[in-house]
Amino acid sequence: RFSRTEFHPPVRPRNIIDIRTNECFARGHLPYSTSIPADELQERLLEMPPPVEDPLTLLGESEEHISAAQELLVRKGWEFTDVLREVDVKDDLVSTDPSVQCWRPNDFLGCVIEELKDRLPAEGVAIDYGCGSGRDVVYLAQKLKGWRVTGVDHHSHALARGERLAQRYEVDVEFICQDLRKDSNLNTTADLVHGCRFLSRPLLDYCKHEVLKDDGLLVWSTFADGIENPAPPYRASRKLVPGEFKRLFPDEAFEEIHYSRGTLNTRQKPVPAEFFAGRKKPVRTAGKSGYYHHAADGAP
Repeated sequence: RFSRTEFHPPVRPRNIIDIRTNECFARGHLPYSTSIPADELQERLLEMPPPVEDPLTLLGESEEHISAAQELLVRKGWEFTDVLREVDVKDDLVSTDPSVQCWRPNDFLGCVIEELKDRLPAEGVAIDYGCGSGRDVVYLAQKLKGWRVTGVDHHSHALARGERLAQRYEVDVEFICQDLRKDSNLNTTADLVHGCRFLSRPLLDYCKHEVLKDDGLLVWSTFADGIENPAPPYRASRKLVPGEFKRLFPDEAFEEIHYSRGTLNTRQKPVPAEFFAGRKKPVRTAGKSGYYHHAADGAP
């Protein structure tokens, strides 16, 4: 059984992005570096850590490559702690370890899975609703070996980026293009349901009653109403009212693992948000003897 847990985001490592060629990286690089060659940088921005939250150290071969990479990354919101030329650190390029994965899932999902992974079953089904470009669902596939993992979104270009990420990191993910505000039915049940930065109250209700299995885990974080939100979403229908997660997933139906209010960054600004993780309690019905028992599948 799960128990209520406080989650703390991990301490961030130094993110060293090595934009030299693959050949140069293989010959030697700074320890704990991530290899993303300069000519692949634009198409692999998804593999970078979040901008603003994680400043970068950039290492390149030439001033031309370094300046072009800096210009691109600054425009996208990243900041730098160091910018290094290969010639200036050549004596430190001693590591031949594989490239480090520096992208990560959203903090809340990462904390929940790291805390509970040893208590999750060896096999199961996980669904990431509103998966976007796929970092969270690819992370789930990495962590939940033996599970069937599915990501759903209605943005085909984002799903294509997710497919490329899954291929690069050699995990199996089923991506489904579907507008969840119009049709939330995937004709399956799940042992883990996740969503982040996405709010559809009918979908949450459907997941609660029809998708999530007994003892299944729900992990959801999304925007909440604040005094004045500094960035989208602005529409009230896309934001939780204070305490809404507690009403959507009451104690009699869910064992609360974690609930809190905080912020999610949008357009490099903190926006109010709520975070909920809970285990669905098995439905119990009154038996003839007066004791309670689990309802059998298909039983009235």
